[in-house]
Amino acid sequence: MSYTFLELPEALNMPLQVKALHLPSSQDFSQLVHFPALEALQCTTKASFSDAQWAMLAQLPHLQTLHIDFVNTTVPEAFFACKGLKELHITIKGTFAISQDRFAELQVLEHFTLTERYDAAPDTILLLPSVFQIKSLRSLVFSATRLKDLPQDAFTQLKNLESLELTYTKADEARLTSIFSCSKLQKLALHLQKYAKGAVPFEMLPSSIGTLTHLTELAVTGHKFKALPDSLNQLTHLESLNLYGNHFTDLPFRPASFQRLHSLSLIQNKI
Repeated sequence: MSYTFLELPEALNMPLQVKALHLPSSQDFSQLVHFPALEALQCTTKASFSDAQWAMLAQLPHLQTLHIDFVNTTVPEAFFACKGLKELHITIKGTFAISQDRFAELQVLEHFTLTERYDAAPDTILLLPSVFQIKSLRSLVFSATRLKDLPQDAFTQLKNLESLELTYTKADEARLTSIFSCSKLQKLALHLQKYAKGAVPFEMLPSSIGTLTHLTELAVTGHKFKALPDSLNQLTHLESLNLYGNHFTDLPFRPASFQRLHSLSLIQNKI
């Protein structure tokens, strides 16, 4: 759902029937008591937030969408009381820790994004295993993650997943295999941060990519691929294909297979 976020007024003395609010970094969650109808919130947290302030989130009965910046924050258990969330977008700044990995308790969550900013502490983000138990997920974004933390069967429970984006520094083909059990996928993006220190690509896109016959958008960037599996030609619904930053010397697919393709990127290849 799309919202227009209201900036927090300087002074409040009565409840406001506002559905979407941007809470500036200078304010804490105690202000949320004035917004009982809130459905969407943009905010920034700090290490100084008390458990009582975190508990204010759970007292918003209509909250469905949360865009939250964690700044040098340890996420408390109270955070997971927001069980009505359908969209959760987390950005990491500085250090980040979590008291317990309880994301699986957000059982109606449909869209989850976890990214880190350039000023996040090194190796801050770990893939959170419980996220892969949220069967309601339709879209999932993990940016700047380490695939060595990814369980090998991570995606097998995500039968409703329609969109997946992974950005990582080290790729492991074995840890991507379970992606191809997500038969409803329409958008798939696998980005290797090839300029990151110690970045290691895998050698070949798995042939099981051909089982994702509902794909309309595919991005596989930075992997130094020289060829693609023949099974790619089975993705006849593809409309967008991004192969930026590989080692192709010729067109790596049969154009006749992709009658719907209208966007193709082969930038930084050897064609």
